[in-house]
Amino acid sequence: MKGIKKVGAVILKGKKLLVLKKKGLEPLISPGGKPEKGETPEQTLRRELMEELGVEVKDFSLLGTFRGPAVHPGRDIEMITFLAEIEGSPQPRREIEGLAWIDRNYAKRGIQIAGLLEKQIVPLLIKRGVL
Repeated sequence: MKGIKKVGAVILKGKKLLVLKKKGLEPLISPGGKPEKGETPEQTLRRELMEELGVEVKDFSLLGTFRGPAVHPGRDIEMITFLAEIEGSPQPRREIEGLAWIDRNYAKRGIQIAGLLEKQIVPLLIKRGVL
């Protein structure tokens, strides 16, 4: 099975989590993307948030590395995930069609999010009392 390596961001605002609608994908995903050659995870985080949302990273800390099935069938993902504070107002750019701020009750409203978010990251954020 092919693996995808990604750097992701958890951006919170008032117990709500920022998720993105990417062109061609149904479930909502976390901001972030694949590292370019020679890039550190921190550099990837900063570049991807500027490219996707037009925001700068003000501060960040490592939330963890999460592994599981990717949104793309037959692929796995490993995502180094940072809790990030941003400067600016996120606006969809490039391959991002839209964004949403979701709370812990997103599923009751029929919102579908990617597997790592649903099964690992959101439960961790709820457990910590930040979502």
